[in-house]
Amino acid sequence: MMDEDGSYMRATPKHGIRVPVTDTSPVPVVEPSISLVPSDTESHPGSEEAAPSLKAELERLQTSVRAISRMKNRHPIRISDKKGYAIINLRKSGLSYPKIARELGIRVGGVRSFLRRRGLTSKQRIGPIAEETLKELYCVQGLSMGKIAERLGLPHTNVEYWMGKFRIARRPLRKYVRNPFSGDDYEKAYMIGFRQGDLHAKREGLGVRISGSTTHPAQISLFRALFEKYGHVYVGPVYNRKHQKYFWQMVVVLDDSFSFLMPKSSRIPSWIKRNLKTALYFAAGFFDAEGSISVTFRNRRKGMVMEVAMMISNSDRQLLEEVASILRRYKPHIYLSQREGTRTGPNKTYLNQDQWQLAIYRRAAQERLLDVFPIKHQEKVEKAKIAREVLKGCDCSEASARIERLWQNIDNEVTELAQRACEEIERRRINATHHTRAGSRYSPKISLPT
Repeated sequence: MMDEDGSYMRATPKHGIRVPVTDTSPVPVVEPSISLVPSDTESHPGSEEAAPSLKAELERLQTSVRAISRMKNRHPIRISDKKGYAIINLRKSGLSYPKIARELGIRVGGVRSFLRRRGLTSKQRIGPIAEETLKELYCVQGLSMGKIAERLGLPHTNVEYWMGKFRIARRPLRKYVRNPFSGDDYEKAYMIGFRQGDLHAKREGLGVRISGSTTHPAQISLFRALFEKYGHVYVGPVYNRKHQKYFWQMVVVLDDSFSFLMPKSSRIPSWIKRNLKTALYFAAGFFDAEGSISVTFRNRRKGMVMEVAMMISNSDRQLLEEVASILRRYKPHIYLSQREGTRTGPNKTYLNQDQWQLAIYRRAAQERLLDVFPIKHQEKVEKAKIAREVLKGCDCSEASARIERLWQNIDNEVTELAQRACEEIERRRINATHHTRAGSRYSPKISLPT
């Protein structure tokens, strides 16, 4: 399109203003942030007045684009007049958003947005709760805020609001008290050694969760003795399908002051190794978790000979070397006992790591170590008593009879504990079946043998 003076005119699609074009080369695209006012203002009278209108038009278009983009992301919920009246009536009667949604078969967000658009706020919708009622239900009867909301037919947030309004002191959320650590270095060193061998530790909220499993009653008693004064100890039965046996799981959630049990390293902390007694407590805890004392009888030419062995088995050789450095005066020996891939145990399971063993065989070293070793595991304490008498030269037949009785008692206790675990799991399964609705997806699943 040509003007009177022979120059080309091009109309901009957005604003309808014709701009002269003296050049037929391609016109670059103008970014929105660049001013749309023509550079040659002298040849186009009235361009100064057109500039403000162009900017205003550009701002209006940008606002429209943003509004359209927001509308694209919205999914309006359409509610019929019948359901709308039902929502208003149910809300005025005191029902919460989830209950109204379940009653009418719609989404909770739809109920909330419907009421907000009509200005039905919570204060207009629900009146106050009497202070005497709250004190009676919460302080005297001991109901939780959730139970109070359920009984009064109100949302939980409404009960929480009026609890704060009346300054009613709340009960602690924890059911059991968590006491801080005593600060004793010997107890701390023993716990660290016991955790390195047989326990798992992880964060749980603001506390530390310590757990372990066993088939021996003596291990449960030791776990309780260590942690029961600091927190509530949970002990429950579990069935392991892989190994096809019952065992008991022990769990305690401790105060944050027990965070020293969190790391599990192959290195012993330096503050433990600096003091011989503290180091012995660490070694005793590790021995109670992973160690054993064996007393065997062998027929020699001179007659029956009793042999004592103190051993610690673990897959971490570096940790065993650290323990050996603590017990170096007792001449420990480390060797590879079982290689990775070896089938072991009654179920012939494969080892996924090499197993190393630290052993003390010298009788004089064993006798000196047993006199100062602060072990606490009851089975190992009984074995240590017999081993000490054997090392001092007691009668072989009497010692053999005592060892046999001790082993028989341990086997009976383990068998009885496994039977109790089986009965407890079966009892819980029956109770869960009776108290759970048929077909509920929240019904508990208890692992039982086939």
